[in-house]
Amino acid sequence: AEASFERDLGLGSLALVERELSFQKRRMQAIDELFRAGAATAAEVGEATAALQRAEQATVERRSAAALQALATTSSAREQRDVVAQLAALQRQRERLTARSPGPGSVLEVYVAPGEYVAAGSRLVAIGNTQLPTVEAYVEPRMMGTVAPGSAATVRFPDGTRVDASVQALPA
Repeated sequence: AEASFERDLGLGSLALVERELSFQKRRMQAIDELFRAGAATAAEVGEATAALQRAEQATVERRSAAALQALATTSSAREQRDVVAQLAALQRQRERLTARSPGPGSVLEVYVAPGEYVAAGSRLVAIGNTQLPTVEAYVEPRMMGTVAPGSAATVRFPDGTRVDASVQALPA
């Protein structure tokens, strides 16, 4: 009886998050129409977008939990295959809702808290390359005899800035 109650409670919470998702979709559509008519601000669109994304994430998480519960209680091989396919589709939805770094680097600053929902396009973190840059430079052939790995060098930028450097390698 307790397992049945937990299952029913889970299905009730699934219905609740699905109702919230439906509401947020309608709200987003209405605010978008108001924005196009000049009657809503970009901030209101951003807030509605964030609320919709929260509802989408909650729905995916609740559907995943329900599918895992169904997988644990289903004995039919066909039903298990259907549930596994549903879980795969939910994983694709979860991936769509997950932000990934555009490239390699180190996190220099974090702008949001773990688990916080954000609107699309929001700044999450600052990522930067903390390695020293490598500059490839042209050396006139007549100067090649004066340059060797370890030699001191100066890099001059178009704005006049100068940076001390050293020669790392020469072409073979």
